[in-house]
Amino acid sequence: MLSENYRPTTFIERGVAIPFTTPALQYSRARPSDRDEFEILIGGFTGDRTIYVLPFKALAESFNLTVHDRALAEDIVANGVRTPHAMRLSAYRVALTGLAGAAARTAARQGLDAEKDMELLTQYLLTSRVLELSGLTAQQVSQLIAAGKDDARIRREIKAAAVKLGIDPEKLNPYIDETARFSYPIGLPTAPVPGSVRRMFNRLKKFDEHLEHFIETSKSERANIAQFARDTLALTLGLTEETVVLVDKRLGTIDKATFVASNLRALKLDCERVNWLLDGWEDILALYYGEHPDSRQPPNSHVMRILDPLFLKLPMVPTKEIAGDHDVVKESPIKTRRAVRASEDWRTGDMDLETLLRIEQMKARVLKATLPPKDAQRG
Repeated sequence: MLSENYRPTTFIERGVAIPFTTPALQYSRARPSDRDEFEILIGGFTGDRTIYVLPFKALAESFNLTVHDRALAEDIVANGVRTPHAMRLSAYRVALTGLAGAAARTAARQGLDAEKDMELLTQYLLTSRVLELSGLTAQQVSQLIAAGKDDARIRREIKAAAVKLGIDPEKLNPYIDETARFSYPIGLPTAPVPGSVRRMFNRLKKFDEHLEHFIETSKSERANIAQFARDTLALTLGLTEETVVLVDKRLGTIDKATFVASNLRALKLDCERVNWLLDGWEDILALYYGEHPDSRQPPNSHVMRILDPLFLKLPMVPTKEIAGDHDVVKESPIKTRRAVRASEDWRTGDMDLETLLRIEQMKARVLKATLPPKDAQRG
């Protein structure tokens, strides 16, 4: 058990948010451990920020899991899910089975399509910049890329660009594909469709305005919880913006240094850091707005009802990130065991179905909210 005053030192220690539907696990996070493949951090039992830690393999015997959550836990272990991006893809895969409902399945299918489209768009833009180094115009580049990577001329132009960059021609395409694979959630600033990170950043800025409005109008002592959330959000947004600026700078100009191994690693770490910073905030938005559109401030009466769970679910920024130390350290596990199965009625052993349904509906809204605007998808 970890103290309510606990603040993680690294993102790995904080763990990645898990989109479980079992009510008792709605505040849970997963992280790697030394003695078990994974362990799970669970909050919310005592109404404060106290966190319980137990081996991931003990989930089934400690909790009455939904079928969806059993499938998700199996997918997490089978695919070695350790990052927010990998967790999102895991959630999509399991949601496609329909175990979280039809709405979540539809949103997952659209989400996976949007992920693939954004990765292809990023590949296209990076390839365009590389080809322009060989002296081609933007129109010529578009015609070449439309012909496909196996076209003889595009292979010739890629080779010419590689020579200018001082890179082995056989390695340039793999470099571009790898860079697109880890950077597409942010996306290039020149992309016609913003990446999911940029869209989330803008949604969180609007959320900050709504928090400010609630604090000013509620005239309640409980507004201090909203202020704490706003302070946490301000720190998150500041660090996110700072890191995205670095990523844009690295990808803004394609030159010989872009694909140097050490620079690629630094770029990848920056992209991963942004995903970690924003991990868990999608659930905060779903909780805060509920059935209300996140373009408008929900009624203060609704906000008052969700302040306590919002406080419990806030993604705290790790102390090392605040201090500017971005090294990721693998932490040792903290052993614990619970004999009582949670999320059951102690008299009947039945699950709280009303709470379960509400959580499933919230998860479906979370999946839908990650999609780009419909106009951008049609484009």
